Amino acid sequence: MRIFKRMRILASARAIYAAEGREGLSLRKVGDAAGLSAPALYRYYSNKEMLVDALAEHASIELTNRMRRSLGSPTPVLRLERATRIVLEYGMRYPRLIALLLTARQPASGPLAFLRARVDECVRAGSAPSIGARWDGCSPRTRATSRCATESPRRRCRPAAAARSRAG
Repeated sequence: MRIFKRMRILASARAIYAAEGREGLSLRKVGDAAGLSAPALYRYYSNKEMLVDALAEHASIELTNRMRRSLGSPTPVLRLERATRIVLEYGMRYPRLIALLLTARQPASGPLAFLRARVDECVRAGSAPSIGARWDGCSPRTRATSRCATESPRRRCRPAAAARSRAG
């Protein structure tokens, strides 16, 4: 019985948070939506921050479980693409919850860890370039913004290995 009440509280909190954000969330509003009195709600969550933390944990578990569906895809790249699509769809449907997930402390088995495992799987299979690839004298910031020091008007930044093979 207690688990069902907790789930009802979290479902009500999720609906309110998704519609109104952190500012619109209050224990009284959640209690009303869940059909519980304020004292009954305080037995589960003594303050708003505890409720928001529980909501973030619940959303993390829910998103990770949705992402696990991607494991049925036949290749590492397809698993990564499908998991990423699931995150994007979740974010489009629940933008405030995805923002909460990105700012909350992530569990070791949460959505970001799941995505990282899919990227690592692609790298091990040789299906994707290594994220840690080094570039010739370029920092990620200069590469992303304008021109880097090693870039000529005709040539864009290139991986260090390609630069060495041309030089040698």
